[in-house]
Amino acid sequence: MRRIKEGQKRGLQSELQGKSQEKLQSEPQGRLQRKLQNKLQSSGGETLIEVLASALIGSLSVALLMSLIITSVRIGESAEDSDESFYEHLIQAEEQTSPAEDEYGAERTAEITIQEIDPATGAPKSPETEVTVDIYGGDGVISFKAKTSGGGGGP
Repeated sequence: MRRIKEGQKRGLQSELQGKSQEKLQSEPQGRLQRKLQNKLQSSGGETLIEVLASALIGSLSVALLMSLIITSVRIGESAEDSDESFYEHLIQAEEQTSPAEDEYGAERTAEITIQEIDPATGAPKSPETEVTVDIYGGDGVISFKAKTSGGGGGP
């Protein structure tokens, strides 16, 4: 390792000797090059505290990165589960394959009241008619159709 430092010193010194001292002071990087040359020429190394501090910073950075990765994977899995549930309910609502169920497992139905209203006066034009409908889908994606009676009659 000492040989590498010596080689770096010689390379930097020969590079810096090619430039005049005036040019180094006029360039914005001249100060940085002088500091680098002084660092290479000094025999002092990093202290134990500096090495431990840099190791601690590196360890904390890796730990934070890992927690971010784990959190993003969990969010991705949650989004996939939500998408799967949404599309399942959307298909049930569109195809009306199986009625939606309430929290007790009973099929969800609703009573809808239909009445024609005159838009000009707001007065009813016809009597109210109640229709029972089956509700399909779930989680905010629903459709409905009139409930068929148990008799053998057609629609």
